[in-house]
Amino acid sequence: QAFNMLVSTGLPLVAGIYRKRYPPFPLAAYNMGRDAEGKAGAVALPEPFPWGQVAPVDCVPTGLMLIRRDLLAMVVQRWAKPFDWTMNPLHPENFGTSEDYNFTLKCKTELGVQPHVHFGVTAQHEVGARIDAQTGGFDFAFFRSDQIAAVQKTG
Repeated sequence: QAFNMLVSTGLPLVAGIYRKRYPPFPLAAYNMGRDAEGKAGAVALPEPFPWGQVAPVDCVPTGLMLIRRDLLAMVVQRWAKPFDWTMNPLHPENFGTSEDYNFTLKCKTELGVQPHVHFGVTAQHEVGARIDAQTGGFDFAFFRSDQIAAVQKTG
């Protein structure tokens, strides 16, 4: 159903929405601008979000993304490295983006293709991993958005 909902938009670059994996679990989609302190960078989308609507944004994650084939062809022709990590963990004061946000931001600024987020297509996001020191095995904890909201209210 998620795939059909994304395809039905007819958009070349559209993603479903989910929350980031760390508290306070903001939406994993952003617009570029200035925060309340005037610092330039990614600005969180306002909540509550418009359930069921499709909206233009600057940066969306690739975890639940539809990229139309003609856009992929354009990307391959133009960029040698379409998914490029520009964050520098040694200098967090310098704004940079993860590979998925950088990809969607470049689609907008360099190719003129506006990324969109579909607020009716939601997904879960792994929010943590537990590693067994004895075996090296691990497992992930997954939460739905409503469970995360409940954790926020009680935590």
